Amino acid sequence: MNTSAPRFAIVAALVASLMACGGGSDSPPPLTLTMVMPAAQDEIYTVGVPVSLAAQVSLGEQPVPDGTTVSWQAARAVFSPTASPTLKGQAQTRMTATSPGVVSLTAGASVGLRSVAASQSLTFRPPPEPMAVLVPAYFYPLAEGSPWDDLIDGVKSHPEVRVEAIFNPDDGALTSVDPYEVEALGRFVAAGGRALGYVATGYGNRSLDAIKLNVDRYLQLYGRGLISGFFLDEMADGSTSLPLYQALAAYIRSIDPTLRVVGNPGLLPEAGYANVADTLVVYEGPLSTYAGFDPRASAPWVYERTNSGLAMLVHDSVGCATMQRALQSAATARNNTGWVYVTDLQYDPVTDTGNPWARLPIYWGSLLDTVAALNRGAPLPGC
Repeated sequence: MNTSAPRFAIVAALVASLMACGGGSDSPPPLTLTMVMPAAQDEIYTVGVPVSLAAQVSLGEQPVPDGTTVSWQAARAVFSPTASPTLKGQAQTRMTATSPGVVSLTAGASVGLRSVAASQSLTFRPPPEPMAVLVPAYFYPLAEGSPWDDLIDGVKSHPEVRVEAIFNPDDGALTSVDPYEVEALGRFVAAGGRALGYVATGYGNRSLDAIKLNVDRYLQLYGRGLISGFFLDEMADGSTSLPLYQALAAYIRSIDPTLRVVGNPGLLPEAGYANVADTLVVYEGPLSTYAGFDPRASAPWVYERTNSGLAMLVHDSVGCATMQRALQSAATARNNTGWVYVTDLQYDPVTDTGNPWARLPIYWGSLLDTVAALNRGAPLPGC
């Protein structure tokens, strides 16, 4: 029996029917998944603090059916929940990172036989430590009173705030002991402060032996009981000088591993310097440019360190309110800065005029109050 003609008629009728219903040549609507929260791609987050996430899943221009499951995955993070249903196409969860650095997360969903996924990277810093104050105490302890007296009174009245003072006799070129300095240091340490001996390093141009000699003399003349570490000023920031500072830090720690090493390049150095010092001064300058301080693009290594590994020294902050704003900026996850100092004294680097460290700021007590409030998460004190 010849059946070819009827079969052709059936196929032709089916094609026509499909075309009439909009089928045939039309493809199914695309299945898409878009990360919609957090919206900012360059925000910095904190390990242990949950981050809210949301993904939008769509079929063409329409949301997928409610209840479509979105699964969440990432190394070094946990999700709550790990799979969440959509509502009007959106699914939400909370992610908590378990270690610092860049965390890459993936969200995935399936509709029928089709699957879709999207990825996003977030940067996390370690949990912050309480902020502390690093004072460039480049003033002489006069017998009848000096800024050292106010410094000591501040330490006594704020035992909850850690204070370190940079002790700077003759730019670290020591030859003898000054009795006034010994007396002031003794009172400062007895009040709960810690002193760092100032050592100039010449931006890597001084010899290692010459710098070691300064270190040795501090300990010989003032003793380990008064000197808790060293402030390496004029620190270079490039790879050429890195071996010098590595050797210097190793020498200091060979004397006593509990001696603190604070380096001052005054800006963001190459990443290798982060392993040299316990704390790096990554900003020294006027308040006017501190608002633009942003390590995210140039120095992502900043977010692998706790905030106690970074310091800022800000001058030209003429009022208490501007001082408080600078400290609030330092406390942000973006700046991740745990050691702070702000002063109203001025310095012009172009003309090399002024001395921002000649005395304590006029708002010294308010600075300590503000640091204490930030550490407690309390409202800032009035100025």
